Amino acid sequence: MLTSRGDLAWLAGDRIVAWRRGGSLRAIARRYASGLALEDDRTLRWWTGDYAPHFRDLRPWPRGQCPQRSRFRTIAGNADVVVTERYYGGEYTPQIVRGCVRGHNRDHVLAAGYNDLGSGHNMYVPALYEDWVVVGVRSFSRYDTCGFTTFYAVDPQSLFHGRSGGYSGCDPDDLPHAPLVITETGAVAWIDRDPTGSALHTGAGGVLITLDTAAPDGLSGLVADGTGIRWLHDGAQRAADLG
Repeated sequence: MLTSRGDLAWLAGDRIVAWRRGGSLRAIARRYASGLALEDDRTLRWWTGDYAPHFRDLRPWPRGQCPQRSRFRTIAGNADVVVTERYYGGEYTPQIVRGCVRGHNRDHVLAAGYNDLGSGHNMYVPALYEDWVVVGVRSFSRYDTCGFTTFYAVDPQSLFHGRSGGYSGCDPDDLPHAPLVITETGAVAWIDRDPTGSALHTGAGGVLITLDTAAPDGLSGLVADGTGIRWLHDGAQRAADLG
């Protein structure tokens, strides 16, 4: 692979070696690499036998702005972060979700989905909170189209993951949504409402946890407070440390 700036990358056996003008040789992938390709004249893409491809920018994107990658579309954004997505062709039709903190020039891969003959994972971004991204992962199979859904918060700059929750089924309305908060350790909490009542939820250990229930308008004032949360139950202050 040769970019317009003269940067080089090639397969050496099952490894990928790259050279940048003015620099030295470096090994990017050390084994099982195949299917080397170039995106946007700067990003290497390759496979290692996984369901989704791997990536490496040969040269940084312009400073002060998130990368503008071709064929990626914006699926979520706020004042702090923007999230983009692309589906690739091929055997597993991989889905790549990237997140970038505004003002920075790196958009890490936050999640990857795939479809292997009717079994795999679909990725969702149901909510954002400040510079946190909530990711939902729906697992499905050719034998059970409505499988298990997992959710967690991820910091798109450090890639730190908070604790995960989950539930059986695939209803996207059950994913975390506003009003929602995320603690400094990445724990997600939100209030569900319907005509019969309201419920305060979080996730831990891969399961959905209900912290409080009340009448439809009984829960309000949800805020994050360090590693915990505070809210009002019929006007009375309550709190929980989510660790």
